[in-house]
Amino acid sequence: MLAAALLALAGCATVAADSPEACKVEKLGEVPLSGSLLQPLVKLEIDGKPLTMLLDTGAAMTVVLQASYERLGLEQNRLLAGWASGAGGAKGMYSPIFVKVGSIRLAGVDANFPRLSPTVGPFALTSLSATPIDGMLGNDILGRYDIDIDLPHHVMALYKPRDCSTGGPPWATGSTLVARPRQAPRDTRPLATVDDLGFLSGEHRPYLTVGVNGQDLLALLDTGATSIVIDRKAAAKVGVTAQMLEQDEGGMLNAAAPDKVTAVRHTFTSLQFLGQTVQAPKLIVSEVGGAPEVVFGMPLLQYHRVWIPMRGSRVYFGPLTQPEPL
Repeated sequence: MLAAALLALAGCATVAADSPEACKVEKLGEVPLSGSLLQPLVKLEIDGKPLTMLLDTGAAMTVVLQASYERLGLEQNRLLAGWASGAGGAKGMYSPIFVKVGSIRLAGVDANFPRLSPTVGPFALTSLSATPIDGMLGNDILGRYDIDIDLPHHVMALYKPRDCSTGGPPWATGSTLVARPRQAPRDTRPLATVDDLGFLSGEHRPYLTVGVNGQDLLALLDTGATSIVIDRKAAAKVGVTAQMLEQDEGGMLNAAAPDKVTAVRHTFTSLQFLGQTVQAPKLIVSEVGGAPEVVFGMPLLQYHRVWIPMRGSRVYFGPLTQPEPL
């Protein structure tokens, strides 16, 4: 009995943070990215059924679009109910159907976790390529790994998450570390509990600081955004008045929301990112909602390889690279 108890305890032993074992790099699998330069798409399987998903580091949860849910004959998880938030702030709130999951595979990896249940989105997403979009791959799955998103070369790799404060990216070339801003939401739950988490909050999404008109703003790193979007309140904070926005061109966002999300395109004075300054950038102004003041999307991200440790505790950017054609 004593021997059995000791064996059980040994099986439950945890690896010390920042130890050589905790900092060991272990690649689990990789998958090509398709779509367009502004809209990276990735293959996912739910119960053996293939879906083409928008790679969306800005989404807290994985979402299957209503039309794809019905076409594939996926099953509803009737044990769950709640609210989900799409784009557009309060206008983006909806009560979703949850998907019952037997298996999920991503990059050849078993990506299913206890109580993982994607939602069904009552909206459509316009594809910028010839490939229809079935949904969005969010951080309830992505946030459980260290991920290497090589946007210029159109490939994503999953790595075993490391409990390693000094653990940088696995590539050999230079990288720039961007620490998580102090004002960003944080997920403080122990790393050891990751396999037992069903609903991960949006607090583990990757954040960074960008400068707009010379002022620092909290930005969400969002590979699912085809534009760089600044919240109306943040725009006012950097000197853009409502009267100025009334003179700008208006339209609708191609956004994950049940209702239309209005927006305008405004020319700001400057945008600062990774020590570089873009003069007179044309940014989208809309209702963002939640903590982010800026949704930092693909117009600039497409030129970088990005390493996001689990829960976005920090972000590493590779050198500026011209994207390969798709």
